[in-house]
Amino acid sequence: MKSDHIRIGNTDTGEHAFICTHCGDIYVPSLPCSVDMFLTMSRQFGKEHRKCAKPASGALDAVGLLYKAGLRQLSVSEIVGDASR
Repeated sequence: MKSDHIRIGNTDTGEHAFICTHCGDIYVPSLPCSVDMFLTMSRQFGKEHRKCAKPASGALDAVGLLYKAGLRQLSVSEIVGDASR
């Protein structure tokens, strides 16, 4: 899947964040919004990051990215991914 590197997580402040684990971009949508609007924003984020190149091994600072996004339920392994893929 071309967008398997896109994640959505809950932030420490109770918001949600879209994160691209290839380029490190983060988007925190403004809430409240309708479910339809949330889905539209998540799909657009996925489209914009679908072709992001996978970083070289060790190039992405997963811990820093989680800290920057304030994500509390994603683990480093979920950001870095399984090396066997």
